[in-house]
Amino acid sequence: MIEQVAIPQNMLKRRVAWFMLTGSIILCLVALLLYAVSTPVFHTAPSLQKVTDVPLPGGQPTFDQQAFDAGSKHLFVTHPGNNEVVIIDTTTNAVVGHIQNIRKNHGIAVIPELNRVYVGETFDNQVYVVDEKTLAILSRIPVGQKPDVISYDPNDHLLFVSNELGHSDAVINVNTNRVIATIPFGGEVGNTRYDPTTHRIFITLQTLNQVVALDPVSRKIVASVTLPKTCNHNHGLILDTSQHLGIVECDVSTNLFLLDISSMQVLTSQPLPQQPDIMAIDEGQHQIYVSSRSGNLAIFNDSNKSLQKVAEECVATNAHSVFVDPGTHTIYMPLLSTSSTVCAVPTPAPTPKPNTTPVPAPVNGQPALRVLQFQ
Repeated sequence: MIEQVAIPQNMLKRRVAWFMLTGSIILCLVALLLYAVSTPVFHTAPSLQKVTDVPLPGGQPTFDQQAFDAGSKHLFVTHPGNNEVVIIDTTTNAVVGHIQNIRKNHGIAVIPELNRVYVGETFDNQVYVVDEKTLAILSRIPVGQKPDVISYDPNDHLLFVSNELGHSDAVINVNTNRVIATIPFGGEVGNTRYDPTTHRIFITLQTLNQVVALDPVSRKIVASVTLPKTCNHNHGLILDTSQHLGIVECDVSTNLFLLDISSMQVLTSQPLPQQPDIMAIDEGQHQIYVSSRSGNLAIFNDSNKSLQKVAEECVATNAHSVFVDPGTHTIYMPLLSTSSTVCAVPTPAPTPKPNTTPVPAPVNGQPALRVLQFQ
């Protein structure tokens, strides 16, 4: 016979308690696991984050176009109100230079391999050639009426300058710094952009509701598209060269069109804030930034040849200039006033009388270059 050994009562109680504790722990772990699996994860939507404000000189009207030298990390900001171009070192966020005495400057292009900066001015309708190192003015090139955007074709060593009210593009040979051709278009010219992938110049004709593609060598139109009637005054244009896309801004009808520049077909459109102006693109992220005189910055994404609105935020009244560094994804917006936080369409500044230097007007708050991240 097997002899039965009696388990002491206290030991039995300890075993029962241990099993109950173990079971409770297992049940708690299972419950926590089920909660974690079933509970949705909420991600905070990206938003504009201010990095810093770099103090800038004042003056009306506001700042305009920007250009970037990726080698020196210098950002060149046109400032027609002060008749100068302000240069900011983006590694230190400090002003490091001024190109002075260029009246009513708007368009700008930097060519680092030539150590040159080209600045368009609408006072005498000229393009100034500036030494990037010494900031000395080397020469002045007469062009058409109201030169605006300047685009560089490095293959052919040619600059194409939008003569907005001259209804033409001026073509400058950078080896001689002379105009070699003026191409008439029969309507006001908005933006001019060079596409290295197709070796074409794309131009918006804002009073004809058209976008044309130009061969830079023959200087002939090789393709064109008429935009939908919902577009009024297609002034703005930037390119997403990796996807063969053009982003066309219609500033009167306040909408944005996505254009396949290979087929010259309109793909889609999106509405914009009031008085949209300068655009910038971060091609690595396919992110498009549209500034506006109302002060709102609209952000879109054009991945997979679609156009999706990502965000829209108020920056400051008249914050109508934007540039994004594609290497750091940092956004730069020069502001006439850092304390103007209400976004609204501003009252136009008084036009200076001919042959007079604009006098800087008092502003509400310190003018600054606002440095931002969208994250």
